[in-house]
Amino acid sequence: MKKALNLLLAYFLFLLFGILALTVFNVLNMSIQSFVAGREIKFFTETRFVKAFFDACFTAIFVICPCISYYRIRHQGGVLQAVSYVLICALTWALLFPGVDALEKRYSARHYMQSEYSQLSAGYFRNTGDRVYYFKNEFSELPNGSYEANAVVIDLSDNGKVSSRPIVNSPYFELNRAGKPFTDPLIKQNFESEVGGAFSFSFKNLISLGRNALEKGLTFYLGFASVALVLCCLYAMTGFFEWKLLNSCFLIVASTLCYFINMSGFEFFPSSVKSAMNSNSFVRILEHYFDSPVLTALNVFVSILFVIMGLIKLLVKNHKARK
Repeated sequence: MKKALNLLLAYFLFLLFGILALTVFNVLNMSIQSFVAGREIKFFTETRFVKAFFDACFTAIFVICPCISYYRIRHQGGVLQAVSYVLICALTWALLFPGVDALEKRYSARHYMQSEYSQLSAGYFRNTGDRVYYFKNEFSELPNGSYEANAVVIDLSDNGKVSSRPIVNSPYFELNRAGKPFTDPLIKQNFESEVGGAFSFSFKNLISLGRNALEKGLTFYLGFASVALVLCCLYAMTGFFEWKLLNSCFLIVASTLCYFINMSGFEFFPSSVKSAMNSNSFVRILEHYFDSPVLTALNVFVSILFVIMGLIKLLVKNHKARK
């Protein structure tokens, strides 16, 4: 009983501190990405904080079950602990994920979430490709609602020229495209690694798939929740190896593969394999109830496999203990 209660306590503590830490990280990350050279950086604006909080909640939901499974590797318990784990996993995906989604939509309906969009500052040289831009003045609003600034453009290609012309700010302007996900290319240059850019991992695609599945109906959400089933069933594998380090490595690798496969949606498969799956008549019928029937079936199969392997390991262990 004590270990089961400790598991529940660990769940609430991990979830609470995870959301707090991820919210602060998201706020800092969004502030850095929106920073423009020569401008004052603003960290805690209401729009940014609210968006960071909801993103943190969704991310914490995706990682909480593997975290609790990792906790179980060092604090193994009995049947009551397993029942507690199943209960918190069910509550996480049956109540918490839909609840956060509904709360975010309700807040957005009552408060206009204005997107942050900044203009580049004057007085700095910014380059992209064979062009260097130097804005002589700040962007000013035109009668039609667009923003324009005069810039000196230096063409570094062969037979290139120096010209001065007005620049209309838009998402398609090459400096804005070159700076993504940052607002200012100068800031991006300072955060790029020497090997060609830092690796970034995000749950945005999975979060979007889950929220869209909720809007479509119960069966679509159950199909999406099959990824949660895999993450939850990893609990059965936390004692599969005698060495705890191997259990930890297996948990990390299996969780990462689960995220990757469900994010990519079989995009890494050869086109012939994807065509064969999509042309199957039974799969096409199931597409009326699930977004990706094949992926859902794969998730359920892997989940059952983890549970069977875990049970076999438990029976073998108990058999050896009786000798």
